[in-house]
Amino acid sequence: MERIASCLVLVAAIGFAGCGAHDGPALAPVSGKITVDGQPLVGATMEFYPQQVGAPSYGRSNEDGEFTLRYSNGQMGAVPGEHRVNVLGGHVKGKAEKKKNNDPNFQENPDRPRKGKPSRNDIPITIEPNAKEPIEIAL
Repeated sequence: MERIASCLVLVAAIGFAGCGAHDGPALAPVSGKITVDGQPLVGATMEFYPQQVGAPSYGRSNEDGEFTLRYSNGQMGAVPGEHRVNVLGGHVKGKAEKKKNNDPNFQENPDRPRKGKPSRNDIPITIEPNAKEPIEIAL
């Protein structure tokens, strides 16, 4: 009976050893900045979908367009490799506030050539396993 109890304790210890915060794929820390025509994109949600094994990572841009990614299980980072990125929502810093406040001096630049809206879907991004530089997403 003592031998069975010892075996059960050993099996439980092995089981708990595999249930730590390191379950899942190795993640790379990812931070970056998102801009539109050089201006920060505020309040945008980025969805990074790996093109290899792994789950998506998500981030949201702050007032300076900066973001940090979290893996789907809540850990910081993303799976290294090729990703397709979707950008949802957000506004160019300063633009929405002026429109919202009905600033009489605010006007769209009529001389600016009108072009199609930049793509916000399937943006290819590569995440390096040991990258030190932030990712730049320019729309």
